Amino acid sequence: MAEKTTDFPSKVNHFFEGLIEILGEQNANLFLTSRQERQSDPQTRGILIKAGRAGFYYWLRQSLDAVGWNDPLFRLRPVKMKIASGLKDICQNLERESELSISLEDSPKIWQLNLSNSPKSLPCSYIWGFVQEYTRWAGNGRFYEVREKSCQLNGNDQCELVIKKEPQD
Repeated sequence: MAEKTTDFPSKVNHFFEGLIEILGEQNANLFLTSRQERQSDPQTRGILIKAGRAGFYYWLRQSLDAVGWNDPLFRLRPVKMKIASGLKDICQNLERESELSISLEDSPKIWQLNLSNSPKSLPCSYIWGFVQEYTRWAGNGRFYEVREKSCQLNGNDQCELVIKKEPQD
């Protein structure tokens, strides 16, 4: 198992584990030291999205019972209710784990995550991949589109991720 990163507390080791799965341990360490200067670079953002997808499963193994997702009452809910409920759980847990302020808005056609990052919080591109993989997991393998509506890296006040409520496949 990978060592704890110096940038994040051990609670958010799923971030580093996801990077290791994508890049290998040595390159993950190099990536962490250089990503601050290149966060708006499309390649960096793509790596962070892939790391978020991988990191979700590390987080899930650690948190499945704690968030109650192993309970049949959660597992047998209708898919959209399960996704909405789980997104709330994810928001609460990621806020506790990092310096990330995250809220969920629920409208008829989309869920929207509003993220206010600090320099030491999880990057929004990582959250993008994390949430995308969660919706696939909770949605029984179906793909739910996640896209970025706005980003702090482009001068906006906060990052906004939009998740369509209808699966794409």
